Amino acid sequence: MIYQITDPTKMLETLAAMIIKNGAASDALVFVPTRRAARSLEKILAAKSGGACLLPRIVPLGEGEDPEDSNDSVSNMERAVALAKLLENIDGSGFANLLPVAHELTALYDHLENEGVDARAIDWRSAVKDEKKAMFLDAIKTLDFGRPTATEMKNRGIADWRGRLSEYGRVYCCGSTASVKSTADLMSLIAQMADGNVILPGLLGNFDDIGRTDPYYSIKRFLAGRRPETIDVGAGRIGFFNDCFSNALAGKKLAAPSNITQIDLATEAEEAETVAAISAMAKERGERALIITPDQAGGQRIMAALSAYDLTADSSDGTPLSQTKMGRIAGLAAEYFTKAEKDEVILADLKQLTDSDTDMDRDNGNLFSAVDRLTGGELSDIIENAKILEKRYGLDTESASAVLRDMIKKESVRAPLGNYDVAILGTAEARMQTADIVILTGLNDGMFPSDGFRHSWLSDSTMEKIGLPSPDGKVSLMALDFMTLSCGARVYWTRSKMSGGTLTTPSRFLSRVSVRALVNQGSEVLAAVRARDDVEPAPLDRTAQTHKYEGAYYATWLEDLIHNPYQFYAKHILRLRVRPDIGDDVGPREFGTLVHKVLEDVAAMKVESAREIEMLLEKEALEYIPSDNVLFKFWQNRFHEMASAIFDLAAAPGESEKELSGEYRGRTIKARADRVEKARVIDYKTGNIPTDAQLGIKDGKCEMPQLPIETMLSGKPEMAFLRLQRKRVKLVEFDAGETSASISAAKKKLDFLFAQDTYGRPDHWLDDKYTEFDDLCRQGD
Repeated sequence: MIYQITDPTKMLETLAAMIIKNGAASDALVFVPTRRAARSLEKILAAKSGGACLLPRIVPLGEGEDPEDSNDSVSNMERAVALAKLLENIDGSGFANLLPVAHELTALYDHLENEGVDARAIDWRSAVKDEKKAMFLDAIKTLDFGRPTATEMKNRGIADWRGRLSEYGRVYCCGSTASVKSTADLMSLIAQMADGNVILPGLLGNFDDIGRTDPYYSIKRFLAGRRPETIDVGAGRIGFFNDCFSNALAGKKLAAPSNITQIDLATEAEEAETVAAISAMAKERGERALIITPDQAGGQRIMAALSAYDLTADSSDGTPLSQTKMGRIAGLAAEYFTKAEKDEVILADLKQLTDSDTDMDRDNGNLFSAVDRLTGGELSDIIENAKILEKRYGLDTESASAVLRDMIKKESVRAPLGNYDVAILGTAEARMQTADIVILTGLNDGMFPSDGFRHSWLSDSTMEKIGLPSPDGKVSLMALDFMTLSCGARVYWTRSKMSGGTLTTPSRFLSRVSVRALVNQGSEVLAAVRARDDVEPAPLDRTAQTHKYEGAYYATWLEDLIHNPYQFYAKHILRLRVRPDIGDDVGPREFGTLVHKVLEDVAAMKVESAREIEMLLEKEALEYIPSDNVLFKFWQNRFHEMASAIFDLAAAPGESEKELSGEYRGRTIKARADRVEKARVIDYKTGNIPTDAQLGIKDGKCEMPQLPIETMLSGKPEMAFLRLQRKRVKLVEFDAGETSASISAAKKKLDFLFAQDTYGRPDHWLDDKYTEFDDLCRQGD
């Protein structure tokens, strides 16, 4: 028999009642969509039986027993690795670039398997006009692991149950949509049995084929002319939604859904905060909340928002392994072993994460043994799988590292079974589930519903030609989930108007409802959420500076003191520093550092030619970037330009990196001059040099006093810059008169700077533009 229930939120209760009513439960076999549904059914059966009972055999569909004569299935990762190695022979883009492509192709073959299409019988060269695409699609046919895939095993497990149904007195299949061929075949066989019972989700209003976006498309295809019996468990709200989706029950009067509240949020972050607030209010009332999210990223945002309310959550997606400490260690180790020798930042990050001084020497052991040691075995299964793949397919270190990173990215860590305040489920796992409060999130087109299974290499017409249903089939399934979940006692629909800085389009499901009735708008909930962020800021502490500095002042500090007093305070007095980020790019700062180092080395050795200096610069550059990097080629041109000027300077007598010191108005000033010659001080600049106005030569207002102060401390009459700027390399000299004017202007600036003897937050005595930065350091350090 085939049944449907008037209220889809009572499917599990109705199923449990049927099992108990019809005899000994131990004689029954029950198929449900998910493990979660199986656990829920066990709890209801126990409760209805007074706390203890013999349970029926409950099987989550797709997780049937493996045939006894089969080996373990081949993992999807191994399939992708083997295929990526094959694709290298066709394309040559590199293993790491082809691994995601291999995953796409294996997903396509699994989709074909679920739809009952023999992928190995498809002539891809006639189905796909592009020769290279056809070769890629054909490549997977050549793989033979001697073991079935996980999808084949799943469908084989379902097929195996077809031959075992007679072992049980009664058989039930509840909540399945018959969207997968193997499941539909099993359900058809159960429906034909004398003691077979199929309970379908939803409540069909009509049996006409209204297209692939019909919520009941898969179910109508399964019924094929058969009519289900209706079990009346009380009036539900499914009729209203049937009407919205063109499946109206004839002669029924429909009421607007008073149980629905719709909330449109500004951003995804605000949506997550609102969902958390609703869940917190439910807990205060002693109610249970169920959150439905169509994507993992949305689930992670909601998890973070729930933690602010001290709510615990059971998420079906779990936490991505890549976001855990162990996953981060493994990822860093993989990166460390595939980079050049100079990886101090990554090494330091690894040491910090492991709270140890583990020496990650790339010559001691391989990548996987190092990561296994660092993680203390918590990633042992993944590491072991990666080792097996490395050996079986002859992967080099870089390719094996790519596999490891891919494994970490695809794995999730699920919380242990237990009692949680909130459940966060995807649409498939939420089937047959309900709660006091049901929150459907992400109700934007492209997300809920998503676009269905579309392969980037196959057009819709090609997919139809090879026997695949329209991608709209997934939209129809999500429509059925939307309808049945929205029949809960109290339901919230949420969506964000912006996603990633882009305007979103409301879900077509919302549009279908809005033309039938106006639903409640959650303005009160939204106001309460936004009120949490509308906090009166604490007043700024504008007390006078209290830190008295009595140490030496370095000439390089003076520009900070002039242009950003708070940075001077934070950097040179409090000595605050920013930890370098692992992702920092090599740039002008590193270029200037390496040039200054080579200039210092040149001063301490005897060089014979400009070419020798150029080679020293190139060698030092290799400590930052590899020789095949495009930036290295750019730097080489700079080295060639500046080498002659450096050689000419090195030939003259002088001292490099000379320490200077002196007293001015009771303060000690120190400096280290790049070069001091008989009559002048020279400063090296790989970028722009100060203008005459900035040096105070023209109007006596010195804003960049470093070189004039160094010259004053040295007692030399002249100063100069060795400008090493691209296409402008030359020695820029200042005569005695210009140098004297600059030193005088620099002294006036020192008089002004040293007029105060305490430091802290600036009192805006330089410029009102610092008003907004009293409590913040404006620059990176």
